[in-house]
Amino acid sequence: MKLRTATAKNKPKIEFSITVFKKLLAYCVSPYVNKTFIKKLNTLFASVDTSIYLEDVDIAPLYNILKLFIKFYYDEDIGDEELILEKIYMNKSIDEDDIDTIFDEAFEVSDKLKKGDAVAIENIVIDNYNYAHSIPHIKQLKNLAAKFEKGEYDDLAEMIKEMQSTSHQFLRGLTSKSSSNIDFPKLSFKSDGFKEQFKSIVRLVTDEKRLVKSGLQRFNKMLGGGFAPGRVYVFLGATGG
Repeated sequence: MKLRTATAKNKPKIEFSITVFKKLLAYCVSPYVNKTFIKKLNTLFASVDTSIYLEDVDIAPLYNILKLFIKFYYDEDIGDEELILEKIYMNKSIDEDDIDTIFDEAFEVSDKLKKGDAVAIENIVIDNYNYAHSIPHIKQLKNLAAKFEKGEYDDLAEMIKEMQSTSHQFLRGLTSKSSSNIDFPKLSFKSDGFKEQFKSIVRLVTDEKRLVKSGLQRFNKMLGGGFAPGRVYVFLGATGG
């Protein structure tokens, strides 16, 4: 993955490999997909220059399908996977053979996807979103530092106020990395896919690689990463400590 900052659109160019795009699509058709992540992915694409994806003949179909998935799943709030696929197939701008090939591979990969794999995919997006978000704020901080060096501030308090404001905006916009905490898919008794939804939840809670974080970093380290499924934990503490 290569990072570039100079573009005609004043947006950073972030080059994702074809492998990353394939992993993103596999995630989208897996039980781990959720609106929180898809929103982050959508925000990332809105924050960067996506022309490089469209210019690559191998990546363009993957990117276009991914954007359609985001549109139907997030923007139009369609939770039915089959309906989303049907709508994607109806889009005449993408070759139907490409759609077949891409989704066949995506479903094959998603069947083997573990929670740890899903978290890694989420963090690829979060890391790059934070990178894109950081660029204008870092530029602004550099400009403020240059003003200070040139003696353009009347007093120190004015400079500190501007620095604090820019730093606050920068920190407020950063997104925390994903962890192995469990995100259950929606379960509806009225849905025709109830059986598959239930099976996906069973897979999640029995995934041996999934560790539930305690919220305390040092405690997680003592537990080997977090609470493991299928185990009972007993905690003892001496009084008067």
